[in-house]
Amino acid sequence: MNKIMIVDPDSVSLKQLNMQLTAGGFETMIFDRPADALTAAEVFRPELIISEINIPDMNGFAFLSEVRKIERMVRIPFIFLSYQADTQTKIKAFESTADEFIAKPYEYKDLLVRLNLQIKLRKDPYYNPETNTSGDLRSNPLRLIFDNIRMRKQSGILRVVHWGETSFVGFKDGEIVYAKSINRIGKQAIFYLFTLQTGKFKFDEGDKIPSRNVLDTFGPLMALSEKISDIAAKILPRYTGTSRIIYVEPALLLQLGGSTDIKDSNLGKLLETCQSLQKVINYTEYGVLEVLKLLQEYLSDKRLIIENTSDFVS
Repeated sequence: MNKIMIVDPDSVSLKQLNMQLTAGGFETMIFDRPADALTAAEVFRPELIISEINIPDMNGFAFLSEVRKIERMVRIPFIFLSYQADTQTKIKAFESTADEFIAKPYEYKDLLVRLNLQIKLRKDPYYNPETNTSGDLRSNPLRLIFDNIRMRKQSGILRVVHWGETSFVGFKDGEIVYAKSINRIGKQAIFYLFTLQTGKFKFDEGDKIPSRNVLDTFGPLMALSEKISDIAAKILPRYTGTSRIIYVEPALLLQLGGSTDIKDSNLGKLLETCQSLQKVINYTEYGVLEVLKLLQEYLSDKRLIIENTSDFVS
């Protein structure tokens, strides 16, 4: 039975998560103060820690720093679960060596997937060669693949194939230095990859990496990528299936087609000709985050309707 330590000053949140995890077969120990958790850690020996950030006396970042000072807990998976989920906070979390960041309110199934993968990875970083060299994005989230490469400080090329199109991410000593995805390069290519719910990947180690086009450090890049992934998960099916456009309001096409803004005009053409939202996100010429927000707006207004299907091409 996997042992999980939970730290949260909010008694309601603490009890809810504790009930969910114990019902799921985990052994838990809960605390509202990090100091008490640190004292109990040597006896309880958790395999994963989940912590809020906003905690009186010792906040989540200070708690994480103290955890990393304990030799036996240097590599223990540490997940922040917090309402404080702005981009700067996420950047600070990743730069503070947190392994995962999940915003409240959370989807329990999503939390469970991330939690189980972190536990499995830390028990044996080499537990499954396919996780490191090749596999399916449905069972190996991109963030975990990136984390694994970074943890091992590997160099090489990660290839991601989705709908017959191949994207490339270059790593140098675990840092992302290059990315290209169809008509996107640099960090925009990384952002696009984080919208994918399906696809195949393969990582080949080696020193032959194209010239650097990603200048952002790992922490800020992952924080923005997670934000994009969260929005994509709301408008695209997650882990299974894909989406197909079944209706676009004629007035919306007229509005976009008649726009003097060439970006909007291109978006109108894409909505009219592409079968799926993923294709629209891929081929539009401007930022992934911007187009996701536009699509979310159109979907909420029923100006754009999609259907989910289990049929997909990876």
